[in-house]
Amino acid sequence: MQPFRHPGDFDVYPFVDWFAYWQAYYIRELEHDLCLFEKVENRPGAKEDIARVVENFDRYKSISQARISATEKRWLRLEPFFEWLSRYRTLLGMWAFHGLPDDELRAARKQLKTAA
Repeated sequence: MQPFRHPGDFDVYPFVDWFAYWQAYYIRELEHDLCLFEKVENRPGAKEDIARVVENFDRYKSISQARISATEKRWLRLEPFFEWLSRYRTLLGMWAFHGLPDDELRAARKQLKTAA
């Protein structure tokens, strides 16, 4: 993955563990949406396929941009649900594997309810 420029004027090199688990699905969908056209294989007629791609570039770009916009909107709607689920999974793991005391469990459950 390529670095991107942070608003604080420094490069950020994202790693998989830098993202919430569900954001990997979002990123994968965006990666798919960025594709402008199907691959061109090394076969007779490949030159004509490339010419067709160049000829229809603006249309391919428009379709790709529409897919990107739709994916962004869908994941913007889904984000609160996945964030809640992430918090729930964290709470469950803490309770199940680390013996979370009852008072901390009650406080965490209360925060989980208000996070939705």
